Amino acid sequence: MFRNIVKIARQQNNRQINNYFSTYTKQTTGLVGLPVQSEPREKLMAACENILTEVQGIPEDATYRQNVEAIYKYRLQVCKDQTDIKQIEETVGLGHIEELLSMANDELSLIPKYVNGRMWEEP
Repeated sequence: MFRNIVKIARQQNNRQINNYFSTYTKQTTGLVGLPVQSEPREKLMAACENILTEVQGIPEDATYRQNVEAIYKYRLQVCKDQTDIKQIEETVGLGHIEELLSMANDELSLIPKYVNGRMWEEP
């Protein structure tokens, strides 16, 4: 009987631990200059959608457009499939979600320059 009580207590303790980790929020990214974002999944999804819209100004046969579309469609799909930030980070495999968001913002600033310079054309 004592063993059953101990077993039940362990199961309840494991549930409490699992609940703690499922609601865990980051305090820091551990990277200087890269703060933790509130609602990073939603921000990354919005950035991916913006990138996929902006890249429409580049011809479909341009390698840059094809690569950018493939990358950001994949990241958007991962964000849609996963709600857990740690799962998104592990699936994409490129570090913190804040780093992914930073990369997306950099890409958003690059696309207009690429379009204005018509970089897909040969000189």
